[in-house]
Amino acid sequence: MARLTPHKTKLWEARDAALTVSFEDIYIYNHPIRGSSEIRLLTLIPSKSEVSELEAHLCVVSLQPTPPEYEALSYVWKEQPEYSPFADLEPWPLRLGTSRFMISRCLANILFHLRDRYQPRMLWIDAICIDQASAVEKNHQVRQMCNIYSMARRVIIWLGETVYKKEDIFAEKHRLRQEFLYGPPLRIKREFWSRTWWSRIWYVA
Repeated sequence: MARLTPHKTKLWEARDAALTVSFEDIYIYNHPIRGSSEIRLLTLIPSKSEVSELEAHLCVVSLQPTPPEYEALSYVWKEQPEYSPFADLEPWPLRLGTSRFMISRCLANILFHLRDRYQPRMLWIDAICIDQASAVEKNHQVRQMCNIYSMARRVIIWLGETVYKKEDIFAEKHRLRQEFLYGPPLRIKREFWSRTWWSRIWYVA
């Protein structure tokens, strides 16, 4: 398993601090999705501090006739322990208005990476934007998946943290194309292609 760096330790301390704050127990999906082209989006609140509490708010929008500018996230719900210092840690609190919504440590790690210092970021994230307790809503949103990803301004693919820089892989591909594609497996290549995300057929089909 990956080790916690001093920075990650500070994040963990921030998590404990966030859990000590009192929140109202409010159902966060109080604005149901009704229209056939409606989805829910998460706006991630910016922060100049890398370890401050994750904060966001949800809104229901329509993809028709013109979709708002948002980014759709594609990831696996649980990271591989050897690549993530958060893989075996407890769920993380996300502040949604006056509510606390617990998210996976994997997703919290992603949001910390995506959070901007100055600008809010509008995202579609299935684990949050779909009411996972509602079979009706889940079925409705699954049928919308194609539109959700194709109409996004950008799709962010999260493969997980790594001990290597991803750009090193592509630099090697250009410099040593034949060896990269047909030669003996390189450790850096194995690490990249062994990520769980690539095993999800619906992502790469």
